[in-house]
Amino acid sequence: MYSWWLLLIGVPVGIVAAWYFLRAKTTEEVVSVRREQKKSASVVVTKNQPRKQAQRYYGVSVQVDNNPCEAIKAIADHRYLSDEAPRLPLADCDRDDCRCM
Repeated sequence: MYSWWLLLIGVPVGIVAAWYFLRAKTTEEVVSVRREQKKSASVVVTKNQPRKQAQRYYGVSVQVDNNPCEAIKAIADHRYLSDEAPRLPLADCDRDDCRCM
């Protein structure tokens, strides 16, 4: 009879004690990680100061058709940033019926 009471009280106490010690260890780890993050933070972001978006780069190239002009042939294999691409039709185009638009 005595062993049932010991078992009935001992098991819940053991579970609570194990939960407390495991929780305390993970809480200390989380607090130490947060402290390190605060120390290493170089930029403070407030509600009025949004984060900078990562810049994305877009590349373009010129696709040549059948029978292109010499000016287009010269730039056909190059890749350009979208803001730096040459405007079409090219000024050096030697065709009257230019189709590089």
